[in-house]
Amino acid sequence: MSTSNKVANTGREVKGHVEETAGRVFGDDELVVRGKADKLAAQTKKTAAQAGESAKRVGLRLKERALDKIGEFHQKLHEAADHAEEKTEKAVSDKGERGDKESADQSTTTYGTTARGVTGPGTSSTLPGSTTSSDPTGSGTDTTM
Repeated sequence: MSTSNKVANTGREVKGHVEETAGRVFGDDELVVRGKADKLAAQTKKTAAQAGESAKRVGLRLKERALDKIGEFHQKLHEAADHAEEKTEKAVSDKGERGDKESADQSTTTYGTTARGVTGPGTSSTLPGSTTSSDPTGSGTDTTM
């Protein structure tokens, strides 16, 4: 309630009190009723203004609490997103390591390819028109021409 409203309200309350007292002194019941009505109206406005101010304070406290809760929730969302991102990065890196390991394992057991096709371990393949001769000593050296 503004200062001017408080002054006006207090003035109305005082006026009502004066009217009520004057009505009792002079025996004017109508003046007594008018005085009581003015006092009651002033008190009602004062109470309504106090209720409005209280509601405003409660509303501000609720707003502050709601903003705090929203902030906490926002922080938790960021933490969850960061955690999910870390899990995703770890899964990708684990898959990449497994993929590197698998490709390394495959490269050690991969069969070679020639013009005729795939060769397996311990076999040799020659191109058309070439000759091979084996070492009769069994030293494992093949010569391809």
